[in-house]
Amino acid sequence: MKTKNPTAFPLKHADDKFNPGMTLRDYFAGQVIVGIVSNTVLWERIDTIEHSAELAYDIAEQLLIERQNYEPKNNK
Repeated sequence: MKTKNPTAFPLKHADDKFNPGMTLRDYFAGQVIVGIVSNTVLWERIDTIEHSAELAYDIAEQLLIERQNYEPKNNK
């Protein structure tokens, strides 16, 4: 099954032009990379910038999968 990757911040301008914005995967990866570089212990274990980007997108992909499979629990 293909992972759904909707746009994160679509925008319709006053002149009816549409800007799809970034994808949700890109948004999630951006949030993850902030966490990676702000965590000194984790950042010191990452050997290259490419590794940090790969890790961010791996986590972002997993977030999309979990989002797609999420079923709210009934809190009665």
